[in-house]
Amino acid sequence: MTIDNEQIKSCWQELYKYVQKRVRSPFDAEDLTQETFARALRAQMGAVEEIACQIAFLKTIAKRLIIDKYRKDSRHPLHLLDNALPIPDPSERPEQCYEQREFMHEMKEMFANLHVRQKTVLECRLLQDLTIKETAECLYMTEGNVKSLQFRAVRKVREQLGSGM
Repeated sequence: MTIDNEQIKSCWQELYKYVQKRVRSPFDAEDLTQETFARALRAQMGAVEEIACQIAFLKTIAKRLIIDKYRKDSRHPLHLLDNALPIPDPSERPEQCYEQREFMHEMKEMFANLHVRQKTVLECRLLQDLTIKETAECLYMTEGNVKSLQFRAVRKVREQLGSGM
């Protein structure tokens, strides 16, 4: 049984759409789709004919890879505030340095209470000075999602400030 390129292309496109719908990043979708085919080939001992039209088998592998990716990403989130220690100015008084450190400590506590996505949006918007559009492109979200996450995060921080921590 021979297989033609059209079968592989149609299968690839269907799987790519399936993965991209779930990860929302074209780069990650490409990588995960390729890894799915590689794992399927390893599982079938290199028999391309056997996996060409087994889209359910490929989607199962892709689903597991997507889950693994989300677990890996959630274990090592990028948070700029973790590394943001104020550099003391030699001309400042010790009281000012102490107040600055206390402020950073309070900010870290407030950020720790935020959802990971809210935290990431605030870091992009406030610390990196990205626009809503740039933040959306960077995080592979819609602009509406960025606005919503930012609004909810700011509201939560305000509530924490109002309650006096």
